[in-house]
Amino acid sequence: MTQGLSALGNAISYFTIVFWLTQTAPKKDLIFLLTVLSLITLIPRFVISPIAGVWVDRFDRKKIMLVADLLQGFLMIVLLFAFYEDLNVWILFSLLGVMALINQVTES
Repeated sequence: MTQGLSALGNAISYFTIVFWLTQTAPKKDLIFLLTVLSLITLIPRFVISPIAGVWVDRFDRKKIMLVADLLQGFLMIVLLFAFYEDLNVWILFSLLGVMALINQVTES
């Protein structure tokens, strides 16, 4: 159940970020930024999957999922504060990249 809620939260945050980008980014940069966003969220699936699967099998899955969900929650709070301040899109992308890496570990 918690993994389903985590997946729902990830989907909602991704949708919100895409919506925010379409509203705030200059139209000439929008395609580039959306492409970078997609790559940042997809590349960890291909790069980390083989490594994460082996790593997760060696340790207690419950602890790994708990730590990963706590880290993602912490990063979402950081992201919330980043939205509160003047958000730099590259800070957003770096946070999303770390979150994508953590998410891939939990999905392995």
